Order: sequence, then C-alpha cells, then structure tokens
Amino acid sequence: MHYIYVPEFNGQKDSIPEEELHHLRVKRISDGEVFGILNGRGRITYVYFREGMIFQKGVENLSQPKDVFICSPLPQGKRGSFLVEKLSEIGIKGFVPLITERSRRKVNISKLEKHVIAGMKQSGNPWKMAVYPPMNLQDVVREFSGHSLYFGDREGEKPEMGIKGVFIVGPEGGLSENEKGFLLKNGVRPLSIGRYILRVETAAIGFSLLSML
Repeated sequence: MHYIYVPEFNGQKDSIPEEELHHLRVKRISDGEVFGILNGRGRITYVYFREGMIFQKGVENLSQPKDVFICSPLPQGKRGSFLVEKLSEIGIKGFVPLITERSRRKVNISKLEKHVIAGMKQSGNPWKMAVYPPMNLQDVVREFSGHSLYFGDREGEKPEMGIKGVFIVGPEGGLSENEKGFLLKNGVRPLSIGRYILRVETAAIGFSLLSML
C-alpha cells in the first residue's frame, strides 16, 4: 500500500497538497486503489479515487510510539539522511542531533523533517518523529531528566530487548573520557550492542531496533 502525508486532511481532494498528489501520480495510483493518508498524530485515513473524486474507506488510529529517543551526531551527507529516515520508519519518538567534542556540525532541521516524512510514507508510520534542536550532553541530561538515559559503550552492559529511554550514540572516534565521566556522574548507564566498532548510524539503528522488539 502507498502512503502520503497530509497533516490536515479534511476528506476533500483539495486538502491534499500538490506535492503529495504528484507522489500518487508517480506511484501510478489507479481508480479504486486504496492508499493511506498519514496525519503525523497517529491517524491513517484509507481512501481511494473514483472518477476524480475521493472516497473514504476507513480510519485507523495507532497508539503513541514508545518513549524511545536517539541522541546522535548527524553523519555527513547521505549517511545523515539515511539515519533520520530509518529512525522514522522504525517508529522512534524523537531524534536529537548531538554535539560532542568530536562532532560540531550545523544542522538543517527543515531538511531533516523532509527525511522524517519520507520515512513515514515508506513505512506507513502515522506518528511524525520529533526532531529536536542540536544539543550537547549537558542539554540532553537536563532535557530528558525524567527518562532512563543510556550511552553506547563497547564495555557497557548488554541491553534487554524492549528497553525504553534515551540512547546517546557517540561520534566517529567515540565519546571522550571527560564526556563519559560526565555521563556516568549523572547516572547515565553504558550499554553495549557488540564488541565491534560501529558507525554512528549503525549504532543508532541498532539501539532503535532493540527497543522496538
């Protein structure tokens, strides 16, 4: 099934932006073929076209995603786009571009939002993943003080399946000893998903999948 993103669909064809109508034309949606409209707040409206008119077939409301957040430096180029899109597909609640001693890059939030929407349409996830402004480790600890916090470390504990919370992924080269010390001092637990050195996007997606199982 194909999906489009229309946050304020009112049942009429004219409420569907031209960009999304173009997406349907590219996918060659035919008369009578059902597709889903995602509103980003948990609702999927199933509709179809018939002779230029739009008809509703049904509505599905999905419960909110688990409280799972990924805080990670944004890899350069297509790797960063890939990371955000896949987290959106998996159903992560929020993504924080992380600033560390070894990663200080400007982040284009509006561009990331486009990749979030692409992930929604690919997977049929009706919940729009939140994209936070860039934060450093101090910001993350303060912002998510009411959540369980973890950071990736090869020497850390083995995580349990379905674990929830905020997962901090270090940059290429890892977190510095000072940064690890700060996290440990503030009760952030080290977790390991294997003995090997992982790319940023691999570690972030790995933690995400563990939390969803």
